[in-house]
Amino acid sequence: MFETTAEKMAQVGVIPVITVKDVDSTLETAAKAIEKGIGAVEITFRTNDGNPGYRMIAETIKKVRENFPG
Repeated sequence: MFETTAEKMAQVGVIPVITVKDVDSTLETAAKAIEKGIGAVEITFRTNDGNPGYRMIAETIKKVRENFPG
């Protein structure tokens, strides 16, 4: 059965926030969070780089979801 976002948040309790610098460091941070038992992270859509920055963040989120589908 699929969990709703609210149910997942209630189970996790604390959701760390990741500010994207690049794809690799974000994947590494997400992996460490999972390794420590944290089941969810928030990836901010915050950049000073305009559209290229937003595209990079979107690609990073896509890669995190591909690598950590749970």
